[in-house]
Amino acid sequence: MDNVYPRVDGAQLTQHLGRCVMFIGEVVEAQNGDMIKLRAPDGTEVVARLPMGEMVQGKYVQIVAKVDHNNTLEALRLTDMNSNFDMGVYSKALQMMASPLCAQLFT
Repeated sequence: MDNVYPRVDGAQLTQHLGRCVMFIGEVVEAQNGDMIKLRAPDGTEVVARLPMGEMVQGKYVQIVAKVDHNNTLEALRLTDMNSNFDMGVYSKALQMMASPLCAQLFT
C-alpha cells in the first residue's frame, strides 16, 4: 500500500469508480458498526464500509478506499484526524489540486 492515491472530494468519486482514492471526511454517523456516513469537504454525503474490526474514534477520518457506486467507499485503511482539522481549507486545496494550472504540482 505504498502507492500514491488521488485525493478526492465527494463530487470527484464518480471519476474514480473501481479505483483506490484518499478521502477525508467528517463523521456524521456510525451505521451498524461496520458502516459510517461521512460528509465530504464539498458537502456530499458518502458511506464507507469499514474493514472488519476497525472503528473510527475522531470527528474526522482519512480513508484509503476503493470507490464503489452511489458514493460508497470500501475502506482499506483508516487514519483518525485531529479534531481541529479544517475542512474549508482542505476543500480549497482539493480544488487547487484539480485545477489545470496546478495539477502538475501534485502528481
